[in-house]
Amino acid sequence: MFNIKPANKNNLFGGALIALLVFSIPIQTRIFIGEVGGTLQGNEFLTAWLWASDIIIFFFIATAIARRHKIIKSLVLIFLGLFVFFVILSSIYAINDESSLWQLFKLIEFILLFIAAQVFSSKNIKDGLVYGLAAGATFQSIIAFLQFRFQHEAGFWILGESPINVNMPGVAETIITNASVLRAYGTTPHPNILAAYLAVTIIILSAYLINYFKWTKEEKDKKSTAQKIVFGGVILLSFFGIILTASRVSWFVLASGLCILFFWVLMQKKYWFKPILSVAGINATAIFFVFLALYPFIVPRLTVNRYEQAVGLRLFYNQIAREIIGERPLTGVGSGAFSEHIGKPSPTFQLKNWLYQPVHNIYLLIGAENGLPALAAFIAFVGAVLFFGIKNIVKNEQDKIFRFGVFISACAILFIGLFDHFPWTLQQGRMMLWLLLASILV
Repeated sequence: MFNIKPANKNNLFGGALIALLVFSIPIQTRIFIGEVGGTLQGNEFLTAWLWASDIIIFFFIATAIARRHKIIKSLVLIFLGLFVFFVILSSIYAINDESSLWQLFKLIEFILLFIAAQVFSSKNIKDGLVYGLAAGATFQSIIAFLQFRFQHEAGFWILGESPINVNMPGVAETIITNASVLRAYGTTPHPNILAAYLAVTIIILSAYLINYFKWTKEEKDKKSTAQKIVFGGVILLSFFGIILTASRVSWFVLASGLCILFFWVLMQKKYWFKPILSVAGINATAIFFVFLALYPFIVPRLTVNRYEQAVGLRLFYNQIAREIIGERPLTGVGSGAFSEHIGKPSPTFQLKNWLYQPVHNIYLLIGAENGLPALAAFIAFVGAVLFFGIKNIVKNEQDKIFRFGVFISACAILFIGLFDHFPWTLQQGRMMLWLLLASILV
C-alpha cells in the first residue's frame, strides 16, 4: 500500500483540520471562474468554480507536504498512475479542450487529497471523520428539516444553499397523497448528495460507538454515557435528515451497510455482543421514531415504477454512454464532455436545459469520457485500495470495527456510483469518494 509514515501521530491540529474538511463537504459556497462548455452555456457540468472547500483542500495538501514523510510505491500507486495516464491521453482527443483540462486539474486536486490524507495518523483520521461528520450531519439535518417544513430554502445562502421551492422546474420532489413535496437538499446541490453524506455518517458513527464501547469497557472509561447520548442524538437527527431527502438508493445503502456491519461484528469474538446490542438499540430507536413521524413520506418511496422520470432518464443516459463507448472505446469524448456530447443539435430530440447531465453511473461515465483502458485502470486502482483496506482491518485489532465501518462507507459511495454521477462529477461527491478511499489505507 501507500506506506506514508506520519510525522506526529498525536497531533491535535491534524484531527481538527480533517474535521473541518469533512464538515465542509456539503457546503456549496463558491466563486464562479468561467464557462468551459462550447455548445452548452450555463450548464452546471460545464462551468468552473472555486469552492470554499477547495481552499481547505489546498491548505490540507500544503500541511501534508510540510510534514516529513516517506512514500513507498505500491500496486495502488501503479494503477493510479496508469489511470491518470489514460485520462491525459483522452484529453488529447477530447471534443472540448477547455472542459477536459479543467476536469484533469480537478482530478489531480483530488488525487493529491487522496495522497495527502495518508500523511496523517490513523488517530487523526478517526477523530476527523467522527467529529467532522457528527457536526456536519447535525447542521445539515437541521437545515433539511427547515426546508421540509417550509417547502423552500432555509436562508443559508452564505453557505451555498440553493434557491429552491417545490414549484421550480428541475427541483427534486416526491409525491405524497397526490401532492408534490420538496425533497430536502441541505446546502448540497441535490438531495441524493445529502443522503449519501448522512448515510456515511450513520454507518461510521455506529462503527465508532461499537468500537468505543468495547474498549472503554475494558478501560472503565466514564465518558461512555456521554458518548452514547451525543452520538446517539446525531444518529437520530441523521435518520430524520436522510428520510427527508427521499433518496431510495441511499436508504438501501444505509440499511444494507448497517446490516453488514452488525452481522460482521456478531461473527467476531463473543465480547462484541454487548457493544453491538447497545448501538443496534440506538439505531432501532432512531428508526422507530423517524418511521412514526414520517410514515406518509416513507411508504410511497419504497416502490420503484419503471415509468418514473428518474428511471427513464437513467436508462436514456446509459444508452447514450454505451453509444459513445462503442464509437470511441479507447479515448472517449474527454473528461467533462458527456453533457456537451448529448447537447449537440439533434433533429430527433430536444431536451430541457437541466436535462443535459452526465450519465448516472460513474463507471459508464469514465468509460464514455476517458475510454475503456481508463475504466479498467480505475477499477484496478479501487480493487487494490479495497484489498489493502481489508489487510488493515485484519491487522489492527483495537480499531477493527471502526475501520470496517469506514470500509463499508467507501463501498457505499462506490455502489451509489452505479446509480448516480455525483461521486465523480460534483465537488461534494468527489470529496467523499477520495477521502474515504484514503481513510481505509491509513
